[in-house]
Amino acid sequence: MLNTTLPPQVPQRPTQVKTGKVVSDKMEKTVVVQVNTFRRHPLYGQVMRQSKRYMVHDEHNTSHIGDEVRFCLCRPISRHKSWVLMEITRPSRSQMRVQEENTSDYRQPAETAETAEPTNEAAEPTGEATTATEGETA
Repeated sequence: MLNTTLPPQVPQRPTQVKTGKVVSDKMEKTVVVQVNTFRRHPLYGQVMRQSKRYMVHDEHNTSHIGDEVRFCLCRPISRHKSWVLMEITRPSRSQMRVQEENTSDYRQPAETAETAEPTNEAAEPTGEATTATEGETA
């Protein structure tokens, strides 16, 4: 279980390890991870989803929104941050698309102002109105 590639903040034997999905990566060296747990209601038996958000320390800013990550409890790093990222178990699909080499083949060419035809309906009279006025004058 001992892995030498883990960051130095990860303890030798982590006491708590959780898995969740990254919901925010806007901070420096910090990601917000949401962990969903399913619990049965004690009286009615309905399965309910409970979610909790954790601020996780990401030293190299490697995880992005949508990634599935594993993280563990460590010493307090800041006021709200006592968890450290262990690994990215599954990268998000949006990051996989960004890493493709030939994304320009799938995009449509942008329409320029020169090729676009102006549509000004107020300036052109309709055909019905001109025939009606011609019929009245004749």
